[in-house]
Amino acid sequence: MELVELQPLFDNYHRKLAKTDLRFKRYLYSQINWDARLIGIKGPRGVGKTTMLLQHILENYEDVDKTLYASLDDLWFASHPLMDLIEWAYQHGIMRLYLDEVHRYEQWSINLKNIYDNYPDMSIIYTSSSLLIMDNANVDLSRRQTVYTLSSDHEAVESCLARCRRRNAVRRIRK
Repeated sequence: MELVELQPLFDNYHRKLAKTDLRFKRYLYSQINWDARLIGIKGPRGVGKTTMLLQHILENYEDVDKTLYASLDDLWFASHPLMDLIEWAYQHGIMRLYLDEVHRYEQWSINLKNIYDNYPDMSIIYTSSSLLIMDNANVDLSRRQTVYTLSSDHEAVESCLARCRRRNAVRRIRK
């Protein structure tokens, strides 16, 4: 695979980076162990998963072409297999991939397992907004990955309030 074939992916990647705001980060950003080899981030559409990936790239790579972001719902993947991109990246020294919307790619879980098993130097951070598909993947990735859930602001507030109510209930019982 030649770089010219990959140009549409790189163009999309750089356009998204150029529009990424670093001033605000989701609560989950600081809780992720970004050093893990296979990280999954799941959550509803529109909660900030893509922005979080792009923020991490901007804050951790002086040369953003030392890593690669690709959304697997990109039309490029209609005519190019993911594993060809992975092999190209590996041959060019790119050892960290940010894969967005993995649930849009057929047999995504098998591909992630194969990347993990066959490219031991490579790290993958991926997102999915289809929680059901991610939870019922064809391949068991549980021993290989660390999964985080990014909730919407409303869900995060509700979760925090529920924890506070439980703490207060425990305090009342102890008194």
